[in-house]
Amino acid sequence: MPKGPSILFAGGGSGGHIFPSIAIAQRVAKIQADAGIHFLVSNRAIDATVMGNLPYDWSPSPAQPLPRQPMKVFGFIRSWKKARAQARQLIADNQVKAVLCAGGFVSGAVAVEARKKRVPVVLLNLDATPGIANKWLAKRVDHVYTVYKQEDWHHAEHVGLPLRNEAIGPEDKAQARVDMGLNPTRRTLLVVGGSQSAKSLNEMMLEMVHLSSTQQVMRQWQILHISGNEDAERMELAYRNANIQAKVLPFTQQMGLAWRCASVAISRSGAGSVAEVWHNAVPAIFMPYPYHKDQHQVHNAQPLVDAGAALLLTDHVDAVKNAHQIINPLTELMVNKVYRQNMVDWLIKTKPADGADIIARALLRHLR
Repeated sequence: MPKGPSILFAGGGSGGHIFPSIAIAQRVAKIQADAGIHFLVSNRAIDATVMGNLPYDWSPSPAQPLPRQPMKVFGFIRSWKKARAQARQLIADNQVKAVLCAGGFVSGAVAVEARKKRVPVVLLNLDATPGIANKWLAKRVDHVYTVYKQEDWHHAEHVGLPLRNEAIGPEDKAQARVDMGLNPTRRTLLVVGGSQSAKSLNEMMLEMVHLSSTQQVMRQWQILHISGNEDAERMELAYRNANIQAKVLPFTQQMGLAWRCASVAISRSGAGSVAEVWHNAVPAIFMPYPYHKDQHQVHNAQPLVDAGAALLLTDHVDAVKNAHQIINPLTELMVNKVYRQNMVDWLIKTKPADGADIIARALLRHLR
């Protein structure tokens, strides 16, 4: 527990809702080493995995997402009351002087209690299409930062997505590959489904390794596949049986190294993944998460796609369909060095500024 005033970072449910807050917290600690930092995340397993190796105090929130089924409303109300009570206690115990909400269902109860205590609340909107919680919060907080400009949010300040240290790759691509246990001279295909992995992307790769049209190209490369726990052994066996050089990891905290290894990536397009692809200048094929009603991952990737610096494909949640639609664009990217380099050049030239420093300094002003 911090001895002095602190900043409370609220947001969770996926790595995408936590990683930008970590980036800001890292910058806060660099600017003012004695600043108190506490994280409030969801009670999902991925949140504990993300927070487990970090030097910050953190608490799991009992908050639950707004349910779609009417029968679950009473459970939501109970969780809301518990979340508000927890937030009141955390604000008092940690001498919280500012709250950063990274959106999502964890943020709401904290924002309400902080406002009651006259503690400044800042919202960081990450996605191109704000979710229900963020639209609600945007009208009730002291300041709004948004990674994607919102036409009707005239009061919001546009910033680059804050990137944690671990998401920024080193300059030396060959050394990054060595550090990840890969061949330093071999071109690398990175497959990553975000912090919670992507079952459908794994199934697509399982289908592709058996296709003669892709085997020949893949055998000239190596694959770094971040698969999630459930499919790791199955993926490793499939690559081995297809005689394709591959490293399969269930999860990694060192995404910067992974991006720097990559010559091409297949990825979801959460706001964090898009920002990391952009910053690390990786030619990418984005396959957005297919179950979001607002399809915000499609909109997240659009600036890169419109510029010709990334490709966008639909996840049909069907291994055969996905494999056959990606064969031609992926093969073209893998064999055409000029095509890849044009993408890299645009990404480097247009890379947004990191918003972590701006937000960290704004939060620290409330501690003085």
